Amino acid sequence: MARVILILIPVILLFLLAFIIGKHNAQEVSLNLLVVERTFSVASILGVTLFLGYALGLLTVSLGYWRLKWQVRRLKKALVKSAGAK
Repeated sequence: MARVILILIPVILLFLLAFIIGKHNAQEVSLNLLVVERTFSVASILGVTLFLGYALGLLTVSLGYWRLKWQVRRLKKALVKSAGAK
């Protein structure tokens, strides 16, 4: 539970930051999305960009964590196997 709270705190702070910046700059901007052009507010673009960056960073860190955890488990099995063979 504490891990979830520690993950959500930065996300909430980033959305608050995007909201504050967007509140001061309520300008609409045009965004080209390959085949379609749409207008969005600066706050929504900033919020989505911050969220995607945070999610991508979290995904990268978690994949590295799971890879290292798998490597430790594999090395422990090899150590037990080599200790049992002696």
